[in-house]
Amino acid sequence: MTWFPDPEDGQLTVAVPSDVDREKMAAAEKACRQYAPDGGERPEPDPEAIELTRQMAKCMRENGVPNFPDPQPDGGLAIDGDKLGTGPGDPTFDKAEQACSRYRPSGAVERHVEKPGGSGGA
Repeated sequence: MTWFPDPEDGQLTVAVPSDVDREKMAAAEKACRQYAPDGGERPEPDPEAIELTRQMAKCMRENGVPNFPDPQPDGGLAIDGDKLGTGPGDPTFDKAEQACSRYRPSGAVERHVEKPGGSGGA
């Protein structure tokens, strides 16, 4: 997984290329779990962090990314670039992300599927 990015400012955004073998990705995540915070185990969802993520999703939609998803029940954010129609590097997305960054919970990990022909996140 040479395309896998390094964290920035304590946060990790993973743009999974659409052509990545899902079984290989799952195996790599399992093999590297020991290096993840809390051993890769997700802590109990923090209601405040979930609310911040909801506010961030709403803000992204209000700032030009209409298909930005709400968080999952555990507070995670699964973003499919094909459904989203945009992503990091697109000026509209980047502008919205900047405008909404105040809502991003600290330590957030975000994973999304890159649009076909995308950079793969690295």
